[in-house]
Amino acid sequence: MAWAELKLGELGDAQWRSSCRRGRFTRMLTTRTPGRQPAKPRSPSLTSRPCVLVASNRGDWGFSLVELLVVLGILALLLALIFPAILYARQAYWRAKCAGQMSQLALACQLHHHDHHILPSGGGVCCRGRSYMLNGSVVNNPPTGGVIPNGGTPTLAPDQEWGWAYQILPYLELSQLHQLRQDDQIRMTYVPVYFCPARRQPGPSVNMYAGLDYVGNGGTLATFPLALGGNYKPPYNDFDASGPFVRIGPSRSYWSQKRSVSLDNGIPDGTSNTLLLGEKRYQLSQLNQNRSYDDWGYVDGWDRDSIGRIHPDDPRWQPAQDSRDEEPQTMVSQGGPGGIQFGSSHTGSFNAAFVDGSVRRIRYSVDRLLFVRACVRDDGQSFSLRELE
Repeated sequence: MAWAELKLGELGDAQWRSSCRRGRFTRMLTTRTPGRQPAKPRSPSLTSRPCVLVASNRGDWGFSLVELLVVLGILALLLALIFPAILYARQAYWRAKCAGQMSQLALACQLHHHDHHILPSGGGVCCRGRSYMLNGSVVNNPPTGGVIPNGGTPTLAPDQEWGWAYQILPYLELSQLHQLRQDDQIRMTYVPVYFCPARRQPGPSVNMYAGLDYVGNGGTLATFPLALGGNYKPPYNDFDASGPFVRIGPSRSYWSQKRSVSLDNGIPDGTSNTLLLGEKRYQLSQLNQNRSYDDWGYVDGWDRDSIGRIHPDDPRWQPAQDSRDEEPQTMVSQGGPGGIQFGSSHTGSFNAAFVDGSVRRIRYSVDRLLFVRACVRDDGQSFSLRELE
């Protein structure tokens, strides 16, 4: 008579039969020989009849093609749901980091004012060498290869030809870089806080000059009756002085008087209503390729590398998001008034720091007339900050 019992005592007879019916296991049977008693189990946990369980040769342990396709479909659906959220979180992180950097730059400008009672200037003529003081006189280095001799020290605004981004280096804990004697060494040393993380990694361009993704507000290029009330006259009778960063005016540049802006009386419209810094628009297909707004480095004076402005009646100056399209023809040599657009790699708006240190978003579709009022420091025109966002 053939019979079999489960080897492991934990599994009951009913469970054993059920498993066998499902084909999950097969039983190897032992035959009872008449007159011979079966061997006793060696362990109390074993039953009196040993049995060996082996896997069935049926293919119940694998996945069918339908099951595999279902799993892959679920994974694809989850990725489709998660990926946009990851991308959005990354963009939000980049924007927040960029805003933090702009806040740091605005604070550096305020600390400059605290020590010297004026804001950093926009510098002098573009593509010039650094200015330094030697034996009581201001001297300019040549555009390239300049070296400050022993006994000379870099000058401050309003005597410094290099722009605001160089002038605030001591307030970014970069005093050693600020005091280097070789101009080219400074120009080729990149400052990480000057690069927007949404656009590019810090580093030099093809000409080895370190770039700058932020521009100081240089005001407006021209007046417009609806924007500035019709009777606006800029300080020093020059629109290059209509923003918080002004073009210096010593005789070695273009003007005989020295010009500067103080927070004590130089921002009549209010520090919370006047733009200080903004991001600038880039042609992504030419990134780090020595474009006219990224060719002289962050030390550049009054030029597209470091100064942004707005024209109230010219659509070529409308703020815009980075793209691979050619930038608008705004340079004087291209038939435009000269300058660079505000813009960024962020979606929908760019970051902007105001003179009081606050950082806000300004949408690309902002009304240019309203934006002019935020850029000009003394026009007396009121507006709501919410209209910019």
